Amino acid sequence: IESEKQKHHRQNYEERVGAAIERWHGHPKGSGNQAFFELAVALASAGMERSEIKETLYAEAEYAHGTESKRDRRTAIPHIMSKLRCAA
Repeated sequence: IESEKQKHHRQNYEERVGAAIERWHGHPKGSGNQAFFELAVALASAGMERSEIKETLYAEAEYAHGTESKRDRRTAIPHIMSKLRCAA
């Protein structure tokens, strides 16, 4: 029974993380700042470890619209991570 619980928990985690990343990939132009922060919050609420959230945000910054937005997203990561610390 315990392994079934773990399997369900892992599947739920993967679904939540996948859905969060999908929402980020589909964010409309002009909403990147908010959408990127919401991605971080969704990853945290799914139970992702802080180091993995940070790593994921750096990877996902590439899905921002345009070179300047990508740079803005990467620059915002330390601030987002500090905000998550407050929320957790």
